[in-house]
Amino acid sequence: KDKKGVISVEILQEVLKKLSPSFADRDVQKLIEAAQPDENGLIEYDRFVDFLLSDVLASAAGAPLPSGKDSDAKASRLLDCVARCRDPKPGLKVSMQDMRELLDPHQHPSGYRFCQSTALNAGAVGPLLTLTGGVPQEAIPVLQKDSDAIRSLAWELLARLSFGNSEAADAIASEKDLLPRLQTILIAGRGTPPEMLSALQLVQAVATGMSNSCSALVPQLLATVVPLLSQGSFRSLQEAAFDILVSCSRSHAPAVVEVVGWQELAKLTAEGEERPAWLPAESLHLFLSGRLAVDVVSNTPVPVAAPDKEAREAITAGIGKGSFIGLYIECLEAAIDRREWPIGTEAYHSLVRLAELAVRLAALGYHRQLVKALAPLTRAVESGEDCQTSRGALRALFALCEDVSCLEAMLALDSFRCDTLEILHKSGDEPEATELLSYLVTMEQAFADVGMLLQDAKAHVRHAPEPRQLAEIFRSLGPLDKELNPEQVMQAAIKVPLLPHIVKATLGTSKLSFTGFAARVYGTPTILGWWPSQMEEVAQHLQQLGSVPGLPGLEKLVELFEETAGGKTSVTPQAILDVLLPAASLPTEGKVVECEIITLGTKELGFHDVVQWLGRLCISLQEEKEEKEAEEREAEEKEAKEKETVK
Repeated sequence: KDKKGVISVEILQEVLKKLSPSFADRDVQKLIEAAQPDENGLIEYDRFVDFLLSDVLASAAGAPLPSGKDSDAKASRLLDCVARCRDPKPGLKVSMQDMRELLDPHQHPSGYRFCQSTALNAGAVGPLLTLTGGVPQEAIPVLQKDSDAIRSLAWELLARLSFGNSEAADAIASEKDLLPRLQTILIAGRGTPPEMLSALQLVQAVATGMSNSCSALVPQLLATVVPLLSQGSFRSLQEAAFDILVSCSRSHAPAVVEVVGWQELAKLTAEGEERPAWLPAESLHLFLSGRLAVDVVSNTPVPVAAPDKEAREAITAGIGKGSFIGLYIECLEAAIDRREWPIGTEAYHSLVRLAELAVRLAALGYHRQLVKALAPLTRAVESGEDCQTSRGALRALFALCEDVSCLEAMLALDSFRCDTLEILHKSGDEPEATELLSYLVTMEQAFADVGMLLQDAKAHVRHAPEPRQLAEIFRSLGPLDKELNPEQVMQAAIKVPLLPHIVKATLGTSKLSFTGFAARVYGTPTILGWWPSQMEEVAQHLQQLGSVPGLPGLEKLVELFEETAGGKTSVTPQAILDVLLPAASLPTEGKVVECEIITLGTKELGFHDVVQWLGRLCISLQEEKEEKEAEEREAEEKEAKEKETVK
C-alpha cells in the first residue's frame, strides 16, 4: 500500500485471514514461513510474487482436487520443482520445501513412492547434488541469502528420494561427485549441523542399497562417517553415525570391522562403563548395539591379534549377558502388532530384519533364550502379511527349533501346526513351511519312539538319563534330525556318561540317529544297552551312598577311570595310587589310604569295583577327619578348663 516494494508479516496475516476465514493460526504461520520474511519481518516483492505463484497457498486453502487427478497434480508440482533446481531462480527454497513435503512418507504414505519415481525420472539427482554445494556465485542476491538453507534442503531431498528406493540409491551412488561432496561437509567440517544430519540420512539410504554401486561405495562411506563418532561437539551427529554403522553391519560387517576396529566396537556394544558417554543407554540404543554385536560376530572371521580376539569374545559374551535378547523379544512383539518401539520414539522395525536376527542369534547358540520369540514368530506367519515376512519367520522358527527347549515348545503349538503349517505346506508355495512341518513331524515321532524304548527297558535302566537329556547331548554334537558319526557318538557317550572303551568296542563304523543312539544307550530285546551293561549298578550304588565328601560324580568317575586304565578294562592298585587318587585330588598317603590300598591286594579292578572302593575310601577319610576334629575340640576344651582352674 505504501509503494515501498515490501509487505509486512502483519499485513500478510490480515490479508490471508480475509481471503479465507477458515485458516487456522498454524496454517497462517506456515504460509508466512513459506513467504520467507527477512529478519525485520518484511517480505520483498520478488519473494511475494513467487509465493503467490507457488502451490503452497492453494495447498493450504485445502481446495479439493478432482478425483483421479491427485497423482497428475503431484507430478506437475514435482516437475516444476526439478526444473527450478536445474535452473535456480527466486522461489527455489519454497519449491524445494514443497518437494520435501511431496517426498515425505509420513505426509504422503500412499503417494511418496510415486513422487520418488517421478522426480527420479525427471533427472532430479544431478541438480540436487549440484545444489549441495550451494547456489552459483552469479545467482541473484535473494538466492545467495538462502544458500545455507538450499544446501541443507538439497541433502535432505536426496535422502528422501532414496528412502526405501533402491533405484534412486543406485543413481545417487553412481554420481562421481557424491563422495567428494560428503567428505567436504563431514570430514572437512564445512557443513552446518542440519546439512551434516541430512547428508548422514543420505549416507544411510545409499549404504543400505542393494545395488553393486551402493555396495562398492560402503567402505568409503564408512571411512567418511566413522570419524564423527569421536567428535563430541554435536551428539546428534554421533548418534546418526552410529545408526549408519548398525545399518551397514547387516550386509557389510567386514567393512564395519575394518573401518571401526574390534576394540572400538567392543565399546560401542557394551552396556557398562566402557560404553561411550554420548551413546544413550536406553532401550532403543541398547537394542541397536546388540544388533551391531550380532552382525559383526556372525559375519566376520575370528581375528588373529590377541587384543582383537579378546574384544570379539567380549562382544559375543555381552549378547547373552546384557539386556539385548529381552529387548529383542519386546521389539519383535511390537513389530507384529505394528506398534512403535520403544513407545514415543516413532521407531518401527522390520519383521524381515528381526526374523533374520533370530536366525543369527540361533547360529550363535542363543536358542534357549529365545523360547519367548516363538509365539510372535508364529503370529508373523499366521498374519500372511507378505511372502518375504512369512518365509523369514519360518526360517527363524526352524533355526530356533534345533534347540530342544524351543522344539518342545513348538511341538506344543498344535493349532499352528495343523491350521497354518499344514495349509501352507499343501499350497505348495511355501517350501519353508514344508521343511519346518517335516522336521516337527520327524522329531515328534523320534521322541515318541525314544520314550517307548525307555519304557520297555525301564527295569534295567532306572537310573539312566531321561530322553530329554539324551536329546540335549545329541543336539550338542549335531542336528537332532541327522546322524552322528562314530567320533561324535564317542563324544556323546562321555557326556551320558558311558565308558568310552566299551562303547568303541561295540560301535564299529556305524552312524547313529537320535533314535538309534537312544536304542544303544537303553538297549532293546536284540541290543545289549550300554547303560544297563556298564552304568546301572554303579549309578544305583552312588544313589545309595548319598552325598560323600570327596567322592566325584558319575561323569568324573568315568573320566578318572579312563585316564587311569589307559584304554584297558581294568586298573591295578598301583595305578590307582599313582594316577587316580592324585587326579581326584585325594590323598595318597596316610593310615586310611594305606589300609584301603592293602585290601586291594594285587588284583586288577573294573569300573564298578573302583567306584565301590573309592566310596569306602572317601567315607573312611571323612570319618578320620571327623575323629581328628573331635579330638582337637576335646583338647581345646581341656586346655580351656585348665586355664580356668589356674585363674
